[in-house]
Amino acid sequence: MFEKVEVDKPAASRSESAEIYILGLKYLAPAKIDPRILDIKYLFQASAQPEAKVVDVLRDNNKQKRHRDG
Repeated sequence: MFEKVEVDKPAASRSESAEIYILGLKYLAPAKIDPRILDIKYLFQASAQPEAKVVDVLRDNNKQKRHRDG
């Protein structure tokens, strides 16, 4: 719906912060807008996939043992 879209992260924002600005430049004013764009379930259906298993790399019991045969 825009000619150009830019994403900017403020310099004052922490690197781990999710704060971003999305700028839509030159609005194109389409003749018709798909009503699904306003449906949250439709927009985020791809993110509803089950998450991958998280491995705690800081615990000793998750470390792989190295085979050091001479």
